[in-house]
Amino acid sequence: LYAAASSSLIKKLSVLMVIVLGAQIILGISNVVYSLPIAVAVMHNIVAAFLMLVLVTISYTLYRKT
Repeated sequence: LYAAASSSLIKKLSVLMVIVLGAQIILGISNVVYSLPIAVAVMHNIVAAFLMLVLVTISYTLYRKT
């Protein structure tokens, strides 16, 4: 997505998506390693919602441009 992006907004959103996805993976692994502490589980859900928001924003931006 980053290499094919023509606008700076799509590039910024794709970088943000990778960062949020990395945080989601790290939180998911730490949930398993630390046997589901409630704070990490809640953070995992919050980051999942934010990741969904980023993906919807990317989809809307790409749909709007075409």
